[in-house]
Amino acid sequence: MKNILLLFTTIIIIGVCLFLFVLKQNATQISCNTPTPQLICGTINYATTNSQQAVDGKKLFNVNCAACHKLDKKMVGPALRQVAKKYNFISIKNHLKDKKASLKSKTYNTSCLVFKHLSDKDISNILSYTE
Repeated sequence: MKNILLLFTTIIIIGVCLFLFVLKQNATQISCNTPTPQLICGTINYATTNSQQAVDGKKLFNVNCAACHKLDKKMVGPALRQVAKKYNFISIKNHLKDKKASLKSKTYNTSCLVFKHLSDKDISNILSYTE
């Protein structure tokens, strides 16, 4: 009886180990099957270009802007990527720091909040994130 119990326990332990091994192997092989593009002379590698500025910009965006803006979708405010394409840095900086220098919009009845605490570098980092 003890031999049968020992054999049964051993088979269960080996089965669990095999199951976990196969599960781990399958988990490492899952991918979206999207090939990584090959960089050609003159091609910009967006993964490394301004990456630290973009990382800092994303953090600032999430803290200051994400309540009203998405990057590519209209919410309470316009899609921020479109704003960054439409206006230059100085216009955006003035808009964020001074309510009187507000960018006029026919679509939205309100203006963006004033963010006097954001430095020029912070605004530049947010714009780097939107690129």
